[in-house]
Amino acid sequence: LRFAAGVAVTNWIGFSETVVRKPSVWEYDRHAGTLTDGDWTLRVAENNGELTVTGSAIDGHKILDLAMPVASGETIVSVGANAFNENAALIDPDHPVLVKFPKTLRSLGDYAFYDCQQMRCEPEVNFENLTSLGSYAFFYCVNITSAFSFGTAGPVTLGNYSLCSGDNNPMRLSSVTFGDGVTDIPEKLCFWCTSLTNVVFPRGLKTIGTSAFDMCAYAVFNTLDLPSLTSVGEKAFYGCSEICPPGLVNLCSVRTMGNQAFFACHRLTNDVVIG
Repeated sequence: LRFAAGVAVTNWIGFSETVVRKPSVWEYDRHAGTLTDGDWTLRVAENNGELTVTGSAIDGHKILDLAMPVASGETIVSVGANAFNENAALIDPDHPVLVKFPKTLRSLGDYAFYDCQQMRCEPEVNFENLTSLGSYAFFYCVNITSAFSFGTAGPVTLGNYSLCSGDNNPMRLSSVTFGDGVTDIPEKLCFWCTSLTNVVFPRGLKTIGTSAFDMCAYAVFNTLDLPSLTSVGEKAFYGCSEICPPGLVNLCSVRTMGNQAFFACHRLTNDVVIG
């Protein structure tokens, strides 16, 4: 393996049986509107030093590290709508790609990583500063096995269908934590996440949408003591047979309960207060 004179050999990453050199920064070409790390070249839009990734100009086949700093000091704060929608590199079964997210991320647009079936993430991903997760953002990203957290540092709006899949190929997320910044869980947020085993709710949760956790058969919820909850959608917990939260199921403020909201929740034997 040879490098040109003057090239520093640092930050080695093993990928399958190939060893590659991974730069430690993104290089920003302001004129072209691109970031490159020698593997990926991304299209970006800038606003006062803040960058939104709008798509891929040249697909890479290794790590897509959005958390890596930009050499000239700009910050990645957003991944735009459709930025990696059905991206060829992220659906290639021969080259699974690890995607890393920055703590500075504030927005993931609609369909941002739609159908990226070979995308992987780090074991724990805390989107602590995210204020908006678009609809279908991770739809059908069926090989993400991570524990995701949202709303742990401030308010966040979550989009419909953003962490779910179709019933022929279920999602594999292991855990989802909703911090105090989450007040509303939208329709089919985690539909058919059959590998989901842990869900953490904040006590200030106000609404849970239609089929939000439909067929999350193995999910265990930290609590259903939710005194601020006003609405539970149709089939919200349909088929959540392991739901079994500790203590009282306190839904004292619920005014709307959808059909089959807790259908086939076989282990739900708690005392329940509704309305």
